[in-house]
Amino acid sequence: MSHVRTILPDPALPPIAGLPDARARASGAQAPWQKALGRWLARLRERDEMRGLSERERRDAGLTAYDVAFEYRKLPWRD
Repeated sequence: MSHVRTILPDPALPPIAGLPDARARASGAQAPWQKALGRWLARLRERDEMRGLSERERRDAGLTAYDVAFEYRKLPWRD
């Protein structure tokens, strides 16, 4: 019979700088790269939605076709 051994971090030891802390992950905290990825995906969704606006909706929002095209072409990590 095979036994699976779970390795848990020693609570007495401080986390190593730069490495993900299993205690933080267990509490539901996100790693910095996960937060960044979430922001990038949100920006892509917003820019895609903006691109789908009709001319009237753009005018109501005070945007020109150039504004929408400029924003849509930005890389996800650019504000």
